[in-house]
Parts: sequence; C-alpha cells; structure tokens
Amino acid sequence: LLPLGGTESAIGSPPPSPLVPRHPPLASSDNLKGIGWMVASMAAFALEDACIKTAARELPIGEVLMLFGLGGMLAFAAFPRGGGERLFLAGFRLQ
Repeated sequence: LLPLGGTESAIGSPPPSPLVPRHPPLASSDNLKGIGWMVASMAAFALEDACIKTAARELPIGEVLMLFGLGGMLAFAAFPRGGGERLFLAGFRLQ
C-alpha cells in the first residue's frame, strides 16, 4: 500500500500531498462550540417563527412587523453592550 502522498521519494518518506491540509486541525472544543451555536441559532429561529405566526393571528401584519423589528433591534443592540463593546465606532456620525 502507498501512503497518502502517492509514490515513495528517494529518502523513503512520502512526498507532501496537496490533498492533506498543512495547518493543524481545529480543536474539538472549537468544533463543539460551533455546533452548539448553530443548534442554538436554529432553535431561536424556530421559536421566533412560531411567535410571529401566533402574533399574526391576533394582530395586523404591520403591527407584528414593527413589534418584532423593534424587539430584534433592541436585542442586537444589547449584545455588544453586554460584552463591554460600543454600539457604534468612535468616529461614526450620521450625515
């Protein structure tokens, strides 16, 4: 059997293969964090979808859009503040 690199080189070790990555693989904890964030985001999307459908039965669609839009804006504004970051850059100005 030949190693992944194909044929043996003159000194007995296989040549480097272009198909084998040269950087170290991600730690499994990084992969698990990514998997957790993806599962959480899909669950949040499903929950939001259910809430919108429930609210749309009782309220006009314009009101549903305004309520969920303002709620989402407040939630996304709270994330940087919770992490100690600024919401806008120091030199940001509306013109």
